[in-house]
Amino acid sequence: MRERILTFLNDPNREHPQLRAALRRCAVYAESKASEEASVCVTAGANLALSYAEKGRQVLLLEPFWCSDEELLELQQCPLILPALMDRYDASAWAARKALESQKLGLPGLLRLHHWGAGYYLLPAWARKIELAMCLFSEVAEFAYATKNSSTLQFHLGFPGGGMAMLVFSANLPAYSYRSFSLICSNGAVYYDDHKNSNLTVPRQPGQTLAASTVRGEELSQSAAMLQDFFAWRTESPETAKLRHEKNWRSVIQAKELASRVSNSLKRGERIVHRVG
Repeated sequence: MRERILTFLNDPNREHPQLRAALRRCAVYAESKASEEASVCVTAGANLALSYAEKGRQVLLLEPFWCSDEELLELQQCPLILPALMDRYDASAWAARKALESQKLGLPGLLRLHHWGAGYYLLPAWARKIELAMCLFSEVAEFAYATKNSSTLQFHLGFPGGGMAMLVFSANLPAYSYRSFSLICSNGAVYYDDHKNSNLTVPRQPGQTLAASTVRGEELSQSAAMLQDFFAWRTESPETAKLRHEKNWRSVIQAKELASRVSNSLKRGERIVHRVG
């Protein structure tokens, strides 16, 4: 029997357009997996996640970075709840991750993420990008340098292997949101921006061609990839599933802690924040 995904909106205090859109895409994808009895839950609410986990359902929690520290402590202790690290499935990040995993790009050296749009000052937005950066470098940031003005916040993350990530959040394009993504590695690079609607992977090896793919409108397939990873986790061996559960929650905690420490340091006028323990 095929599975049906239950989707719920979070409480009104946490509801935002991007989250609503993600839930709608999950619901559309779920149409092809309908059954009378739902065995899994996709939600953005901590209380809903815990409630369904108590009933023995496995849960994909879409927005763990919006949870309080108390909620995170309870959520990560539940083996049936997996945090969804949504930025990993963004068009640009997806291409970069696959190229890195297949060893086509070599080692990452410089990552630059620039996001123009509302909500740049919200700590969960910082934590999501920090988590993505640490995922691409496969390391926890060793230090962070941060600075801001009235419309821009900028992070510099330094990694033990010598790589650096620059995360820039701006609010100076009020008409619409806009993103760009650049990753320079030892054997190639990945570039994406909303303006050209393209995701470019540039291999270093002579004679290889430039691979370009249109990514606008692929949000549904990216949601599908995220959910397919969730289904894969559900069928893994207990040992493998436990390791992934622990690793994903550890990534959430580390990214949120670093974002919180950076926020506090900015308030105090400091600049350098050392690695999360």
